[in-house]
Amino acid sequence: MHKIVDSSLPISFEFWCRRATSPSMSRFVPASILTSFRTTSSGEDNVGKNSQSKLFTELSSGPHWLSPEALENQKHDIALGQKEKDKVKHELIRDLRAMNIPAMGTKKDLQKLCNEHGIATKKTVSNIKEGWLGKSKGAMQILWERGWIDPSKSFEYYTLDGKKDAHGNVIKATSIKYLMKLQYDYAHEETLLQHMGRRMG
Repeated sequence: MHKIVDSSLPISFEFWCRRATSPSMSRFVPASILTSFRTTSSGEDNVGKNSQSKLFTELSSGPHWLSPEALENQKHDIALGQKEKDKVKHELIRDLRAMNIPAMGTKKDLQKLCNEHGIATKKTVSNIKEGWLGKSKGAMQILWERGWIDPSKSFEYYTLDGKKDAHGNVIKATSIKYLMKLQYDYAHEETLLQHMGRRMG
């Protein structure tokens, strides 16, 4: 195993994926993470190389924790029909203002106002069961492809912050954050702020 080093832990790849669109966080997010949903380097699982794709592609072997049958059955998105969903706050405000009705207050206030004026508070959306093809791999899969995940261990053996031993000490080898820190290309990635600053000179 790699030598244990003491330095600050970078946020995991899965965390960046969840926070990539947050206005308060986007300036700290690695630039390549923000574009990883649209672009890949080679489309192949080139283990341990910078060209490793961050998305599952047609050339990918798929999520390592799925059985061969599940890999095939869960590969593509499946349309399950339609379902009703509550409109979010900005949609309620939009619909109220479209009828020249002042829109203020909490979501519950806006829903009540919509009901009083005969405006629907729900919308019909497609009910999709998402497959893995074209989706972000996440930190666990990235580490698996690079040989950092022990195949003899269960999926639950690894956690974001790592498990603790009998003395309360974190077992670093079980921490996804720590293992991602050891990946040079992730640990040394530019943040979006750094990327934009370099481009602007």
